[in-house]
Amino acid sequence: EYYFKHASQNPRNKINLADKFESEVIENHFKPNPHLKEWQGYRDIQGRKEFVIMKPVTAKKRCMKCHSVPEKAPIELIEKYGDKAGFGFIIGDVIGALTISVPASEIFEKNRNVCIYINLIIFVCFVILIVIINLFFQNIVVNPLQRLSELVNDISTGKVNQRVEAAGIDE
Repeated sequence: EYYFKHASQNPRNKINLADKFESEVIENHFKPNPHLKEWQGYRDIQGRKEFVIMKPVTAKKRCMKCHSVPEKAPIELIEKYGDKAGFGFIIGDVIGALTISVPASEIFEKNRNVCIYINLIIFVCFVILIVIINLFFQNIVVNPLQRLSELVNDISTGKVNQRVEAAGIDE
């Protein structure tokens, strides 16, 4: 199951509350390194391994109307969410992270299939190469030696008028 979340430790909407794992990445990676563009890794969710990519969300000037202090926020926002959560941010603060995760089993399965395919191609190429080398060796070395062996055998049995044909210019 694919997963997307705008995780925050102080979200306005509780659906976006960062879980323990997301909070640790925000605290240990993004807040100490505000210029870090993304974090990638694996996590276990209910016994399944998931591949996770997280990108930090930082407070910008345009965010301050709704996220600095409740007094500056639109009244509709206060009426819907209250005046406690989603406030207190300063420009440049890491306020959360966009989190995307996919089942790692899918990634591992695709990688395994690609490896099998590549190994199969390499195997077929080696087989073809061996067949080509064998054909050349047969025609260049084995066949001429076999003909010469037959001629030598004929000469040894008394057929001395045998003619040896030279196919190349280096014999």
